[in-house]
Amino acid sequence: WHKELSADVGYIQSQAFPNQYPDYVNYTWTVVGKPGTVVSLRFSKFYVDASSKCYQDSVEIYDDSKNSSRLIGQYCGDNIPGLLRTRTERMRIHFKTDNGNHDNEAIGFNATYNSH
Repeated sequence: WHKELSADVGYIQSQAFPNQYPDYVNYTWTVVGKPGTVVSLRFSKFYVDASSKCYQDSVEIYDDSKNSSRLIGQYCGDNIPGLLRTRTERMRIHFKTDNGNHDNEAIGFNATYNSH
């Protein structure tokens, strides 16, 4: 599943938020700003099942230019990541989950993005 977002401001959230997210999710959002802008992302809620090195369930954020992709960070657990910002006008957010040995509190996330 992939969705491209081009609004200057918007939000994304995991499926079923604020309820527990489903098993075997593989979602990608790509925020595309106007040329010369950068994209910022701020999570307001975040709880993705924690595992060693976020191997099982995770949210990965990439600075995703047309020619290359740079991992900004990979996140899981219940610590809300700080403000994330690209160096280019494209940000890719990838959310993946495994077979469902989730903590019952694992509600996923919601976040606001803006291109500026």
